[in-house]
Amino acid sequence: MTTTDVAIIRVDPKNIHPDPTNPRKKLRSIEELAANVKLHGVLDAITVRPDNREGHYIIVKGERRHRAALKAAVADMPVIVDTAHNQKELAQHRMIENVQRDDLTAVEHALGIQGLLDLNMTEDEIAAGLSLPVERVKMSRVVATSKAVAVVDKKLDLSFEQAAGLAEFEDHKDVVK
Repeated sequence: MTTTDVAIIRVDPKNIHPDPTNPRKKLRSIEELAANVKLHGVLDAITVRPDNREGHYIIVKGERRHRAALKAAVADMPVIVDTAHNQKELAQHRMIENVQRDDLTAVEHALGIQGLLDLNMTEDEIAAGLSLPVERVKMSRVVATSKAVAVVDKKLDLSFEQAAGLAEFEDHKDVVK
């Protein structure tokens, strides 16, 4: 992305909406961040893409800062409007950012990879783009679609290996227990 591909503007946080395809489901430390935002405002712009509704945007990167801005009831916040990338590129950028921050759960990571697969990216493209082994991408599909993993992940913080093992034996009720 070059500087000619983006615009930085200020937007009312109420006109910014989370992307339902974002793999990150657990947002940490919103209370502390909101208190800081209330005092100092949002200092670093989040990245958004235009929504179908005029003046509304979908978050690409920065959902924690957005939630904190809403909680702090700030009037506006800085956003980078990215119109240069397609849905597939934006989803890959979001996943790269999440991986670099290293606080995705194993299941969120698998769901993020599944989201890229749903956008018709190949396993090889995803593996190359995220610097992962292709086998990890393939197993992520299994983890992301496992009903047993979805249930257990709500109660326990599974490692990727635990989630993969659970997904692999999901049809064996004794093993799942």
